Amino acid sequence: MPVASWVDCRILMVDVPVSDIEIALLRKGAAADIVIEGAPVRRRGTVALLRGAAATIGAVDLAAIAKGRRPGIGQALVMLDPSEADIEARPIGHAAYVDFPDIGLIDIVRARLRL
Repeated sequence: MPVASWVDCRILMVDVPVSDIEIALLRKGAAADIVIEGAPVRRRGTVALLRGAAATIGAVDLAAIAKGRRPGIGQALVMLDPSEADIEARPIGHAAYVDFPDIGLIDIVRARLRL
């Protein structure tokens, strides 16, 4: 049983639960808009890793796992460049809102209906 673990706050990643339909529309390197709990600004990030519902990364691999895990929900890991204030604040475990601006509601509906 580990007593402690080391987290490098110079690498900031956000765990985003995403439907399998949206996972199919996303690509590695896609843009993401992120608002971290308690931060007054919107940040820009990029998708670093995508996993379908059958292959999500668990709590052993990440400092924090997003709420909302259930069958049919995949995972996108979004990386953002930390500022000096981020490194100092260590925003581990904070909630975040993430939007993928290149994917709209119409895209998701079309993919669901296979149009």
